[in-house]
Amino acid sequence: MFDKSTGAWRMCRLIVSTIARSFGARVFEQPWTGSFAEPRNRSFDEAGGDWILYLDADEVLVAEDAPRLRELTGRVWREAFYLVETNFTGDLEDGTAVTHNALRVFRNRPEYRFEGRIHEQIAHRLPGGLPERIEATTIRVEHYGYLGHVRDAKEKSRRNVELLERQAAEGESSPFFHFNLGSEYGAAGNAPQALRHFQAGWDMLAGDPGLGNYGFAPSLLSRLVKALRVTGDLDGACRQADEGLELFPGFTDVVFEQAQAAAAAGDRLGAIAKLERCLQMGDGPSRYTSMQGCGSYLALLELAAAHRALGDLARTQEVLSRCLDEHPAFLGCVLPLATVMLERGAEPAAVAADVEQRVRELTPSVRFMLGTALYEAAATADAERQFRGVLERQPASGAARAALAEALLSQGRYAEAAEQARSDAERTSAALDQSSAALDAASRARELGHTDVC
Repeated sequence: MFDKSTGAWRMCRLIVSTIARSFGARVFEQPWTGSFAEPRNRSFDEAGGDWILYLDADEVLVAEDAPRLRELTGRVWREAFYLVETNFTGDLEDGTAVTHNALRVFRNRPEYRFEGRIHEQIAHRLPGGLPERIEATTIRVEHYGYLGHVRDAKEKSRRNVELLERQAAEGESSPFFHFNLGSEYGAAGNAPQALRHFQAGWDMLAGDPGLGNYGFAPSLLSRLVKALRVTGDLDGACRQADEGLELFPGFTDVVFEQAQAAAAAGDRLGAIAKLERCLQMGDGPSRYTSMQGCGSYLALLELAAAHRALGDLARTQEVLSRCLDEHPAFLGCVLPLATVMLERGAEPAAVAADVEQRVRELTPSVRFMLGTALYEAAATADAERQFRGVLERQPASGAARAALAEALLSQGRYAEAAEQARSDAERTSAALDQSSAALDAASRARELGHTDVC
């Protein structure tokens, strides 16, 4: 990502607007005022259709659901529709994600406008007293803005905390506000501050007979339980989870948190019991804003870790094998599975063949994790083959190049390792030259009179 004050950033915006116009889009400028609600509302002001569907730049509508989306506009008795949004978290190939019902389609009426600088809201503007006018659908939207590397590049957490603290200085204080501020502090790694705001938001809702009707309440509960666990209040986390399950039965995420609290307390058998319960419950429903995997692959991964902590490597391998067989797109179990197989004496080539046969696709990530397990087990020649496989698909991968060099050094192939290092240095120099050329192009474009367009 580029800093927004640079010529490279302005060039990117120019390119994006040019592409948009080439497809017939109307592009208009909106100065940034520190409020996300204002540009959203401006876009609504410009919309001329009977219905509004809004998506962010890091979101996509699942293509095969488009025909069903068009059908919604014929339901004249409805005022708005919820879509199922999947927020991918961590890294894309981790397989971790959160699903929730998102209000994304509604009639184009001037009174339907957002409020709030950040995590802006519009649902309260719709006819909440007439629930039959709003329908929950299974039409899907996928959101990639919470991926770890994307968040780091955008410095989202730092920016969002600043905007929310500005709202606090303006007198904002509500359960939803504290939920959002706690979430941003949590994403920034500040667990004590996250806990303070989650607790404040939950306390505001306590005793409210309509608590279950707040769409964010289940997510607030699960994040409060997690914050209690992370800050060391393991008993408090379990008590809060039990209280929450009475309000939101079937919410697997909080049982999953109880399992992690038990593991943190050294109660491995207790953790295993909770994780088995998670698997029986399955993933929580999207109305709870549930983390995918808490009742399936993530529970299996934690279950394997609990058995490993008890020294039962055979059971560990069995659970990890089940995880990969049932969820071949989830790659988080590849490294621990390969590691435990090697520890139990399997031949390196057999381990690689077994894992490669189980995964849905032999991606560079799979190869890198296999290579890592093999290297740590001193099977450096087998590791080398995996790292070279990564570089065939991703020649610019610095991590794979460094790992390959280490594998070569471990085999005493010093000249080849030195050549690998020299090649890496040349690639780095070429990349810097390309960046410099892009900046020069942006400067020339600015001199020719191009302006910023959003």
